[in-house]
Amino acid sequence: MAISVKLLRTGTNTTQNTFVVTAGSGDSGKLQIQYNDSDIYNNLSGSTSDILNGASNTTITIPLDSNENIQKGKYYFNFVADVGSSDTHTINFQIDARDPVLASEADVYAPSFRVDDNTPYTVDNGTVSAATRSLTLQYPAGSSQPNLSASAADTTTALYISTSNLWTGAMQTTLSYDVTYTIAATTGYDTFTYQESGTGYDSETINPDNALCDVYDCIENLRQQVVDAATKQRSNYAQLLSNYTYTCSLGLQFREAVTCSKTAALDDIIAQIKALTNCQGTSAQDPSAPSRRVYGIGGSSESIQDIVANMFTDATNYGVDATYNDSLGTISLEGRALFLHVYNDTGSTLSKGKAVYVTGYDSTTGLPEVSLADNTAAASAEAIGLVYTDIASATSGKALVSGWFEEVNTLSYSVGDRLYLSTSGNLTATEPGAGAESQFMATVLEAATAGQLLVSPQPSINYNDSISAASVITDLQNNMKKVTLTVSAGIDSLSATSLEILSGAAGRIIHIHSAVVTITTAPSTGSQIVDFTIMAGTSSGASYAAGDAIWHTNNLSSSIANTAGADAMYVMTPKAPDPVVAHLSAGDGIYLLNADTVGTYTDWSSAAAKVTVFYSQYTP
Repeated sequence: MAISVKLLRTGTNTTQNTFVVTAGSGDSGKLQIQYNDSDIYNNLSGSTSDILNGASNTTITIPLDSNENIQKGKYYFNFVADVGSSDTHTINFQIDARDPVLASEADVYAPSFRVDDNTPYTVDNGTVSAATRSLTLQYPAGSSQPNLSASAADTTTALYISTSNLWTGAMQTTLSYDVTYTIAATTGYDTFTYQESGTGYDSETINPDNALCDVYDCIENLRQQVVDAATKQRSNYAQLLSNYTYTCSLGLQFREAVTCSKTAALDDIIAQIKALTNCQGTSAQDPSAPSRRVYGIGGSSESIQDIVANMFTDATNYGVDATYNDSLGTISLEGRALFLHVYNDTGSTLSKGKAVYVTGYDSTTGLPEVSLADNTAAASAEAIGLVYTDIASATSGKALVSGWFEEVNTLSYSVGDRLYLSTSGNLTATEPGAGAESQFMATVLEAATAGQLLVSPQPSINYNDSISAASVITDLQNNMKKVTLTVSAGIDSLSATSLEILSGAAGRIIHIHSAVVTITTAPSTGSQIVDFTIMAGTSSGASYAAGDAIWHTNNLSSSIANTAGADAMYVMTPKAPDPVVAHLSAGDGIYLLNADTVGTYTDWSSAAAKVTVFYSQYTP
């Protein structure tokens, strides 16, 4: 029965590296081993068998070279059987020992620490048949933190340790590996097994000192001034609180500048902090101090005092939870969002993700009372934000009023959907039309059971008062809107009664920026004139009145429109000669009419058009 050979490398000491030679079941005998045709082991005349019943019975060490590596070259194994079959085995050993590679990276601003096993485990002509790898991260002495570990059962899975729990001093990592390879046979040489185990080490010294540390005492002193002003009800409390809040935001900006490699901005940020705090910075770092936790510039804490006292604690998505206590107010900045502390007096639980609006004030807690927002009435369609976590009845909680909302159910939407207030605090991706209040609430960033929203509630618009059933309104940006009125076949009827583009709304003023008429179906050829005109007013179906005409195309003949054909576009301009008389008043709507009311329009009877108006609206 053929013998098999394994080279077992477990360290750099000669006695830790051995040949393991096995034979067929029941075979026994002695071994001769040669390296490049010279004996390195010969027991053929010995009295003790090297192999008994097929298994290795003798520990045969592998000689190492001056660099403590297994020597490369030809190894010849001669098994002379006392019982069973004799056999020979020749292998070509050309394998270098692994050189463990550990790559560590620390970010004291986040804070974060990661170490990866980047050791190359590939062996020429070899296939991995078994593997175990493990990483152990040991915290600096004095930190009292437990070790962290990770493992993998192959050589292809990424093996790393990542943590935001960072401490000053040496973060030490140990790699342990044990990999077995099957080395394929080549011309003149037999297959064999190579097993290597070993360890690797890495040490990363954490020193979080930076320019922000230099102004630590400045920020702490400002915090003390805020607390003192709040406690003694001083008149400068609001200004101090504003300065302190802005200082905290500058600290966050400092972290982002480092993250984005915008180092040119760092000196300016520190200068602004010094100016706001009226302090030049006196903090000094003690190199002999024991290991301490690195809180970075991001963080989470239960009070604004803790943020500065710990220099922004517990990194959470690059932000801070600045929850004010009773003496400092109730608005908090947490993560990438702004929160408002609220009180639930509805008698029922307000569920996470529901839209709420302010209904009153709770004198006991000093918090605004909220209920579920609803788009069926103007009073309840003024949502301030979304419930951050469930708020039981008669308890306080948080509403996310602006920013990033994470781990909220968005599975029924698509990324990029614009969400509007619906009924009973729900959101909808369909913009409400006539008969409902329309309040934009959020944009979907991730569609998932634990998805993400960008919350930015906008003022509610009453579409009952601002949209015609025949018009389509599109929100643009910066309060700009576009309304399109489709005029189907029958343009000739415009000379009799007006069509509503936007109906009137009490107290609202419309400002037209531009308007255009697009002929979608051309008229018959001829010389009949139509003057598409926008009129101000309060109702549709009105006849032409020169004092209400504000924009028009001027005279457009059926001949010109027929020659230009479908999709020809005609720009409207403000109506002359009396723009003082022709105007839009508060509460007016806009309507479309043919100003040329004395002609014949049969050429236009089968024509169709669209009128598009770009406008903004406001309440004086």
